[in-house]
Amino acid sequence: MDLNTLLLLLRDRDNLRQLPLDKVLSFITRASVLKRDIMQPQPSSVSIDMAPIYLPPSVSQFLGDSLDMPPDCVHDCWAVFKDVIWDHPASNEAKRVETDAFRVHGKKCGLSESLISCAPAVASYTSIPPAERTIYPDQCCCINPVCARATKGLPLKKEQQRPAVIFTAADGAFPAWSIHLYCIGK
Repeated sequence: MDLNTLLLLLRDRDNLRQLPLDKVLSFITRASVLKRDIMQPQPSSVSIDMAPIYLPPSVSQFLGDSLDMPPDCVHDCWAVFKDVIWDHPASNEAKRVETDAFRVHGKKCGLSESLISCAPAVASYTSIPPAERTIYPDQCCCINPVCARATKGLPLKKEQQRPAVIFTAADGAFPAWSIHLYCIGK
């Protein structure tokens, strides 16, 4: 769906024009994860290649409750975005596509996927590998209560980068960058 088509569909739906973009994106992402739950209760005459006209009540309720949207707004979101949702990859496929994009194009730009973690890096290299992920600490501001920068809420901008390895049960081990942020305040 292109933006012109989307704007035409939104023209007569006042309740959707006021929705924040992050809520619309969350609706699309969550509904795309639930494609099988959406299709299962549909009559067998409904093609699995096209989004059904109506959401099952359980899915509609979940989307409404999790996004704090009234039922009419959920209905209108489905009516407008159902084709986008049906073409949208499920979360595991979307993750693979994004990971591949960073693997292919990120290194030459010095970029990798960001992970936020308070856990230290598991291991490090002496040579610098291409990284698939970047691990940032949870805090982006100084946590020292007597630091002048902390009381002003200024972000930490000084960093040290270390190559690391992330070990996962699902994907095995892969190279990463571990970012250590520190405060220059006194």
